[in-house]
Amino acid sequence: MTDRLSSLSILCSLDKKYSIPAIEEFYQTWNPEQLLINKWFLAQARSSREDAFEMVKKLVKHKDFNIWAPQRVYSLLIFGFCMNLPVLHDIS
Repeated sequence: MTDRLSSLSILCSLDKKYSIPAIEEFYQTWNPEQLLINKWFLAQARSSREDAFEMVKKLVKHKDFNIWAPQRVYSLLIFGFCMNLPVLHDIS
């Protein structure tokens, strides 16, 4: 699993041509496992792509994101996006 999560994290920062299929496949495969879906949110929030902020805005509206679930908020917003310093501090 460590290899799969590491691969997903790397792919999330690559071109959409590579990242979107990997993101979707990981989600479809591991959807029943809530801990892994937290990691799925985290990998996308830490992406170094130029559209990372837009991805996070879409993920907040994802059906599996719940603002009242502390681990989801932590994975996506706090440890994910807020620790993605290059994207967080981007002037645009």
